[in-house]
Amino acid sequence: MEKILVIGAAGQIGSELTLALRKIYGNENVFATDIKDAPKDIKNRVRFSCWM
Repeated sequence: MEKILVIGAAGQIGSELTLALRKIYGNENVFATDIKDAPKDIKNRVRFSCWM
Protein backbone atom coordinates (compact mmCIF):
# COMPACT_ATOMS: atom_id res chain seq x y z
CA MET A 1 0.00 0.00 0.00
CA GLU A 2 1.32 3.44 -0.88
CA LYS A 3 1.28 6.19 1.72
CA ILE A 4 -0.93 9.29 1.46
CA LEU A 5 0.36 12.76 2.42
CA VAL A 6 -2.24 15.46 3.11
CA ILE A 7 -0.73 18.95 2.93
CA GLY A 8 -2.80 21.66 4.63
CA ALA A 9 -4.36 19.18 7.03
CA ALA A 10 -5.03 21.72 9.79
CA GLY A 11 -7.53 23.61 7.64
CA GLN A 12 -11.24 22.96 7.30
CA ILE A 13 -11.10 20.84 4.14
CA GLY A 14 -7.76 19.20 4.93
CA SER A 15 -8.86 18.03 8.36
CA GLU A 16 -12.05 16.45 7.01
CA LEU A 17 -10.15 14.88 4.10
CA THR A 18 -7.54 13.45 6.45
CA LEU A 19 -10.16 11.78 8.64
CA ALA A 20 -12.05 10.39 5.62
CA LEU A 21 -8.87 8.98 4.05
CA ARG A 22 -7.89 7.41 7.36
CA LYS A 23 -11.22 5.57 7.50
CA ILE A 24 -10.69 4.22 3.98
CA TYR A 25 -6.94 3.50 3.95
CA GLY A 26 -6.10 3.14 7.65
CA ASN A 27 -4.22 5.41 10.01
CA GLU A 28 -0.84 3.87 9.18
CA ASN A 29 -1.17 4.94 5.52
CA VAL A 30 -2.24 8.58 6.01
CA PHE A 31 0.19 11.29 7.10
CA ALA A 32 -1.01 14.86 7.71
CA THR A 33 1.06 18.05 7.66
CA ASP A 34 0.58 21.82 7.71
CA ILE A 35 2.50 25.01 8.47
CA LYS A 36 0.24 25.64 11.45
CA ASP A 37 -0.53 23.32 14.34
CA ALA A 38 -3.66 21.18 14.10
CA PRO A 39 -6.39 21.05 16.74
CA LYS A 40 -5.94 18.34 19.36
CA ASP A 41 -8.81 16.25 18.00
CA ILE A 42 -7.02 15.93 14.66
CA LYS A 43 -3.59 15.29 16.19
CA ASN A 44 -5.04 12.58 18.43
CA ARG A 45 -6.57 10.72 15.48
CA VAL A 46 -3.85 10.83 12.80
CA ARG A 47 -0.11 11.19 12.48
CA PHE A 48 0.47 14.93 12.16
CA SER A 49 3.55 17.10 11.66
CA CYS A 50 3.72 20.89 11.92
CA TRP A 51 6.38 22.63 9.80
CA MET A 52 6.58 25.89 11.77
